[in-house]
Amino acid sequence: MSRFVNVNGRYINTDLVRSFHIMEDGSLRAVLFNDFVSVPGSKVEEAIRDLRGERHIIQVFPTAQPLYAVYKAEGEYFAELVSYLALCADGEIRGLEWREGWFDIISENENCEGLYPEDQLAQFPGLEKGANSK
Repeated sequence: MSRFVNVNGRYINTDLVRSFHIMEDGSLRAVLFNDFVSVPGSKVEEAIRDLRGERHIIQVFPTAQPLYAVYKAEGEYFAELVSYLALCADGEIRGLEWREGWFDIISENENCEGLYPEDQLAQFPGLEKGANSK
């Protein structure tokens, strides 16, 4: 199935992308079958994530066992239960948070340390007694 992504204001079919690479000036050049698209340096990271499919969810499924997203804020760790996972177009499985009627991919949050089962939370100071230790 084709995926269309907005690359610098132009929707392109990812099936038509032959390659993409960063130029010497820091811009991105996506080579299509019969054309190319350039992306300025300030938008390169977002364009690469979209081209790879990191934020394109293919399927959502419940976790087989309780998982926790561990966050670090102001030097302290805290954990939130993750009940759903997503298979993304790039083949990665990412945790999802349910926020006010929509899913948010956990790995997009800068202060997220990762996903862990409850028996591995003790490695984080303050979470030695599990997710609800605070």
